[in-house]
Amino acid sequence: RMGLPIRRFLASTNINDVFIHYLSTQQFSPRKSIETLSNAMDVGNPSNFDRILDLYRSTWNNIISDIHGYTSTDQETLQAIKLVYEKYNYILDPHAAVGYLGVTKDLNPYYNMILGTAHYSKFKKTIDYALNFDSPLHPTLAKLELKISDKTDLSGDYTEFKNYLLD
Repeated sequence: RMGLPIRRFLASTNINDVFIHYLSTQQFSPRKSIETLSNAMDVGNPSNFDRILDLYRSTWNNIISDIHGYTSTDQETLQAIKLVYEKYNYILDPHAAVGYLGVTKDLNPYYNMILGTAHYSKFKKTIDYALNFDSPLHPTLAKLELKISDKTDLSGDYTEFKNYLLD
């Protein structure tokens, strides 16, 4: 509608699949989110759902004609990180791995683009576990690790907090 020549979208998510459930059942059922390796997708009540309804004039048939959805588990995410590294020598972050899994589960012969927004180093523990080695840390994150942490523990008391700020 806005001019970009995209045939359709793949909505790929972890087990917090409220939107994917909607695509297959026409029922929007928000629920408590479940913690996963792809934590930015740990959403039980997607805030963008209303925008999608508005864009498609609340017509489910129009939505499912443009958007296809896939769900992946943490185990599948770990396997995808390993597979892509072994096949392409590229390290996916857990969120991009979920996107990759959506593309691999989709059976339509389209060209696909996966949009990843994080460097894998932000998820070093998960990456090291998936690949079974100590992955290189992004230089910017490595510099941050050298910095000295300066923190002050405060109670939940407002007066103490206010006095700390004023000092």
